[in-house]
Amino acid sequence: MKKALRCFALALVAALVLVTLPAAKAQAGTNINLYDKPWSVGLELGFMMIVIPNIGTYSAFSMEIPVEYTFKVGPGELAPHFGFMVSARKGAASIGLPIGARYKIRVLQNYPLYVWPLLDLGPSFNVSKGANGEASGFLRVGAGLSYLVHPNIELMFQPLNLGATFAANVDACFLYQLLLGANFRF
Repeated sequence: MKKALRCFALALVAALVLVTLPAAKAQAGTNINLYDKPWSVGLELGFMMIVIPNIGTYSAFSMEIPVEYTFKVGPGELAPHFGFMVSARKGAASIGLPIGARYKIRVLQNYPLYVWPLLDLGPSFNVSKGANGEASGFLRVGAGLSYLVHPNIELMFQPLNLGATFAANVDACFLYQLLLGANFRF
């Protein structure tokens, strides 16, 4: 399992590098910003590791659809967002509704490459067979990179998302996510 996850992570990084190198040459010297097209809808795919104390560790497929509005704040750009999140593994699935923000900071003046921290919280619903829609909450912090390859397309890479879920009737479980995707800006 660890070898498969390592191969998946390396493939994601390789794909990001191969896509951004030609785009970096094309965008060099341009002065485009994320807030020029403030609204975005994204699609982020990857995997999630779920650690349930005293039970075990599980891996799951993870998909998110965030909706953001970006505006200039200080040296960076603040992107509050809400979205829809699905995680699924054999025999179990959950739906989350994250609400939070990313603070995107441009790394290089001549290239639209951004680094950002992330903070999310929201409700989560267990939709597994027999779970009866058990509700819990989650808190997630993370960091990532994004690159504006076109004024309307922002590539996203989130190598670090750590979180926890909490509910009144069960112990907390801990989460790690690795996501790759794109935001479509308008």
